[in-house]
Amino acid sequence: MTLSKAVLGLTCLLTACTAPRTSPTTPPSCAAFNTTPDIQIRMMFGQTRPDGGVITPDHWAAFLHDVITPYFPDGLTVTTVAGQWQDRKTGIIGQEPSKLVWIATRDRPTLSHDLDAIRTAYKARFNQQSVGLILSQGCESF
Repeated sequence: MTLSKAVLGLTCLLTACTAPRTSPTTPPSCAAFNTTPDIQIRMMFGQTRPDGGVITPDHWAAFLHDVITPYFPDGLTVTTVAGQWQDRKTGIIGQEPSKLVWIATRDRPTLSHDLDAIRTAYKARFNQQSVGLILSQGCESF
């Protein structure tokens, strides 16, 4: 084996002989639209309490202000929606008004902790079984 073949083989081994490719966390369309990769977060907050009471607009506004906004001060969107879910204990399918919070943010080391803190706080404050969470990769430009 010649020295050049040995160097080529070693180079191939070190670089895995692959062409540069898009990271699995970077949607390829972001560059095409001059945007930045991000994480799209959707959280679903039921507005009915287990005892039949409701989470008032004032209670929701306080939770949004005191708990969610400090973790995501750059911005978010809140929409009122009609939710449907199955009770884990009884199996009964219920419907209730809900809040859908949509956040576009860059990934960060504390993201998992921040989302867990929000979900835990909501469940504790309003005696909820769960807070829905959907994460997906996306692109942003503001």
